Amino acid sequence: MSDDYKKFTHEQIKEMTFNISSLDGQQREQVREHLYRLHDQLGGMISRRTLHLELLKMKETFQISEVDMHNIETAFYG
Repeated sequence: MSDDYKKFTHEQIKEMTFNISSLDGQQREQVREHLYRLHDQLGGMISRRTLHLELLKMKETFQISEVDMHNIETAFYG
């Protein structure tokens, strides 16, 4: 997995997660909170690897599914 970095704003994170139809409202908020935290810790620069690892933690704690994880990664990194 490459370590591509992209800069995101809170508004972009909100818009991108809004368009992920596999997430329900509660999951969408949980994903946003995790990504906002990453954003703030990393100065807005979130790598593909960092995103993947964060989503993997969420999947392992049953907050999101494998399908959700894939859909989120696709929304952010294509």
